[in-house]
Amino acid sequence: MRSASTSPLPVQLTKARPTDDGDHTGTRLGRAARRGELVRLHRGIYTDAERWSDAPPWERSTIATVAAAHRSPAPVFCRESALLLHGVSLLEPPRDVTVRTRRSPEAGVRRSAATYRRDVPPPHPLRHHEAPLPAGMSRPELREALIRGDRGLDQTILPPGSVPWCLGPEAGFRVEPLPLALLDTIPRMSRPAAVAALDSVARGTPRAHGPISEEDLLAWDGFLRTKKARRRWESCWAFADAAAESVGESVSRVLMDQWGLEPPQLQVRFDVDGGSRVRVDFFWPDHGIVGEFDGLAKYQKPELLAGRRPEDVVVEEKLREDALRRLGLRVVRWVWADLRHPTRLRDMLLAVGVPFRG
Repeated sequence: MRSASTSPLPVQLTKARPTDDGDHTGTRLGRAARRGELVRLHRGIYTDAERWSDAPPWERSTIATVAAAHRSPAPVFCRESALLLHGVSLLEPPRDVTVRTRRSPEAGVRRSAATYRRDVPPPHPLRHHEAPLPAGMSRPELREALIRGDRGLDQTILPPGSVPWCLGPEAGFRVEPLPLALLDTIPRMSRPAAVAALDSVARGTPRAHGPISEEDLLAWDGFLRTKKARRRWESCWAFADAAAESVGESVSRVLMDQWGLEPPQLQVRFDVDGGSRVRVDFFWPDHGIVGEFDGLAKYQKPELLAGRRPEDVVVEEKLREDALRRLGLRVVRWVWADLRHPTRLRDMLLAVGVPFRG
C-alpha cells in the first residue's frame, strides 16, 4: 500500500442522509447519478463519476471497499477485502467487496448498483459470506449462535485513516483479524496469489505491528477444518519469504518452484565499480547467474523516480547491468508479460543456464 505522501488523488465519498427540513439528499444524489455526474457505489454511497472512471483497477477496488464501510449497519470485511484493508499485497485487485453475514439466506447474494454511462466501469458487487466455522461447532449450531447473539462475528477495528486518500467512517473499519482472514482466505487462492500475500505478511503489513508469527496464528488454527485446507496453508506458509519484495518476485518464485528449477538466493548485494553496492532480486551463486524482475513501476511512479526522468532510470539500469556483467555474472531480466506467459520465462531462465534441482 502507498504511504500518505505517495497516495493517489483524494476521493470524496458522499452519503445520502436526511436534511434538517425533512427532505433527503438521496433524491438529489440519485438524479446526479442518472445524469452521469456521480456513481452509486453502494446503496446511499456515491462518488464522482469521472474520478471513479479514471481510477486504475486497484484504486477502484479500494474505493468500493471503503464506500461499503460507510453503509449502515457497518459490515465486517472478510477474505480479500479484509486483506486489502490490512495492507496485504494481493496478486489481483478484488472484483467483489467481501463481507460477513449472520443470516445464511444472504450468503452469496451479489448487490451492484446501476450505472447510467457506458464509459463508466460498473461498481463492485457486495458478496456476503457466512462466518468461518470454528472447531467444535457445526454450521447449524454456529448459525443459531449468531442469530441469538451468543456469538459475534470476529472482528477488529482499523482507524478511519487506514486509506489516507479515501477516508473511512469515523468509527473505523470493522475487519476480521488478520490471522483469521489469512487462514480463511489463503487455502482458497491459487498458489501464486497465496504466496504473494504471505510474502507480504512475512515482510510486515502497514497496519500490523510486525510480521505475523506462528503464535499469532495458533489461536485461530481451529478454523482450518479440512485436511486439504491445512495442506495448502502449511505448504504456502512454509514457502513464504520476507526477502521477496514485490508481488512479481513472489510469482516468479512460485513458477521457478513449479518447474523444478534450482531455488535462487534473494536480495543479494554485490560490490561493483567505484565501491558502490548493487542489490539483485535473484542470484544462483554456483552458476554466476543474476535474475531481475522489472515491474516497470520504477519508470512510472513519481515516488520511485525521485525527480529523475524515466529515460534517466533506463540509463542507470543499463549501467548497473553492465557493472554486474563485468563481475563475470550472467544477467537475465523479465517483466509482467513474461509472467503472464510463463513458459517464456522458463525458456529465458534455462537459456541463461539456470539448472533444475538436483
